[in-house]
Amino acid sequence: MSSKGWEGDLRVATSIASVEDSGSDEPGIQSVSPTHGNSLEAIYKLGSRLPVEVKEGNIEISIDITANYQGDTTWTSRCGLGSSGALTAYYVAIYPQGALSTNPELRFLGKFGNYSLDVPQDGVATESMTFTGTLVAVGAAWIG
Repeated sequence: MSSKGWEGDLRVATSIASVEDSGSDEPGIQSVSPTHGNSLEAIYKLGSRLPVEVKEGNIEISIDITANYQGDTTWTSRCGLGSSGALTAYYVAIYPQGALSTNPELRFLGKFGNYSLDVPQDGVATESMTFTGTLVAVGAAWIG
């Protein structure tokens, strides 16, 4: 099944049960771009143009989210704006084809860190957030 534009759902909560079972879809989502990088490095032997081995490096997991500005403090609070304490860990569930029990789900655990607000003179105000993850699970959604 192909998708055009944002046809999916995004949910954010502090527990798996809240993000999957009783979670609600985030409003105004424009784009969601998850990245899972293995930091691969090719190892070469002197005099050869072909790698002799490929080594795994650190795994980097992140999600860039852009949403229409909703005028509340949901995203700013999640990103820790105005706070100097520890950031809260969240589960983020992405449903590319919508949050239905048989559809695929990508679930992440991590923290929101970067936030930006774009208020153009001639356009729609948007918020952009970056989420850095420590865990990822892929499978069918369990929606109660």
